[in-house]
Amino acid sequence: MFLLYEYQLTTGERYRNTEYSTIRGGRLVETQVFFGGRVSV
Repeated sequence: MFLLYEYQLTTGERYRNTEYSTIRGGRLVETQVFFGGRVSV
């Protein structure tokens, strides 16, 4: 499963990350996080 999300700090800066999760037998067995960079406004 891929998950792409964006978040904003209290300073107003926005960032984007991606996670790749492996699910087997209905259970989460692994998650890899790829930290992205700052998002341009």
